[in-house]
Amino acid sequence: MRELVPDTRPMLRRRAAIFSLGTSLIVSMIVACAAAEQPVGPRLVLLYATCSLNRDFLGPYRPADASIPPVHTPNLDRFAEHSAVLRRHQTESGQSGTSFASIFTGLQAPDHQIYAHPRRLPPDLAVIGGRFQRAGYESYSWLGHVMAGAILGYARGVPEENRHGKRLLADDPEFIAILDTLAEDHSARAFIMTNFTVTHGPYRGHDLDGYYERHRNACEVRKSKEFPRLRKLYSEEHRNFSWEFEATADRLGLTPGDRELLSEIVALQYAADVEYLDELFGEVLAAIEALGLTDESVIVFTTDHGEVPVRDGLPFRWTHGMQLAPDVLTVATMISAPDAGIQPGAYENVTRSIDILPTLLSLSKIPFSALPGVNLAPALRGETTPPKLTAYSHTALVPEHFQKSIDRYPTLQGRFPDISTDHMWVGLRRGDDFFQLAPSTETRELEASLFDFKRDKGKLHDRFDAAEPTHQAAIQDLRAYRKKLADRYRSPGGPPFEPSNETTSNDPAADDISADEKERRLRALGYIE
Repeated sequence: MRELVPDTRPMLRRRAAIFSLGTSLIVSMIVACAAAEQPVGPRLVLLYATCSLNRDFLGPYRPADASIPPVHTPNLDRFAEHSAVLRRHQTESGQSGTSFASIFTGLQAPDHQIYAHPRRLPPDLAVIGGRFQRAGYESYSWLGHVMAGAILGYARGVPEENRHGKRLLADDPEFIAILDTLAEDHSARAFIMTNFTVTHGPYRGHDLDGYYERHRNACEVRKSKEFPRLRKLYSEEHRNFSWEFEATADRLGLTPGDRELLSEIVALQYAADVEYLDELFGEVLAAIEALGLTDESVIVFTTDHGEVPVRDGLPFRWTHGMQLAPDVLTVATMISAPDAGIQPGAYENVTRSIDILPTLLSLSKIPFSALPGVNLAPALRGETTPPKLTAYSHTALVPEHFQKSIDRYPTLQGRFPDISTDHMWVGLRRGDDFFQLAPSTETRELEASLFDFKRDKGKLHDRFDAAEPTHQAAIQDLRAYRKKLADRYRSPGGPPFEPSNETTSNDPAADDISADEKERRLRALGYIE
């Protein structure tokens, strides 16, 4: 892996010249869409949203924790130097469809209706690409995530010819042409959104040989004669290891030493995938920098949810959904907007996935209303005191095709015995305090708890005090939130969706995707065989 530098102009120019006809077409489209008098704003807005990313593996967030393998993220490190680094950014859920819906619509499940994936966004919802398109930007989408792609409504408002069902790559001819247009025509403006995953389980260990060469002194596990066997076992049994580790390890006859080696191997494969993600992001940044567009750009790096490593106290590992774990809900988010006055450095207050949309609209000088999230731009510029926000999160519903085989995973089934909002867990974060309300697996009665999300990532120490008024007030807030989730849920084939926020009816497709298509998408991400 190389550390990327921005001086790639000659390469990009040569590639762009090959596609001169396409470039001319895009120039005409962008110019035609631009209004005669536009408010001054960024000419390029990039929302780069990846998936299943444990932020502790990234340089800007890495803790002093020897249990995390060595990871080299020079591009994210460099990006962080010029960005607001949100230190307590919380996502809605540990399930991709739900959390991408929160980012792209600025709403949570009672309004965006993605309680389980894969499901199509209701046709009345305004989605981020459409908002930018209507404001005079030419919108483009590279949505490679199978749970949050164009067919499911996540690219709504983006012109059909500008939609791509794959991740954004720096050498994509259309991306090169867009950047060339922006460099040559200062009246042009473009909004680009991408989502994808290279860090979702089962972890592949991208360029594992190269990873070992870079970190040879810290990768003694590769020398073990058990390395090939255990790596193969992880590939074959990753679902069982994630949802029922101890029972699976017992069935396979793994010794305590095997289990420790397996954990090291899986962590290294994940670390190698994170380095690959850093390279992909760095190449996109280098392309933007090479054409001198960085200062006139707003770039957000974020993720739908995190990923759980091996944690004492947590029932599941090497996965994300179905547990309100700190590693899952607290996600990496960084915002760079030099011309908009965003101050680089750590932003310590709680922020939420629903705040990304209003913040991006504000930074782009696009008027908006009726969004529940907060515009963070004034606080990120140092103009106002950072708001003290409450972040609400919840477990998603078990996808129906996964539910069909849930009896293989007794621990999971004990928590979520059927597809019902009755079993949802809810939580709220204020500072580092995380209040949780969840059904007991024995009695099904709701139980309250309180954990420190910064210092207690395994949720081992419950600090809830029923006699403390502020604790009781937080639990009452959670009861109201949980009731709203249940009351607004529309099951497949249920009553019509009734949005409570600003909407636009620009997509006639109202039916959910087929059962076969749902199964294909779940299988693509390794949920089912």
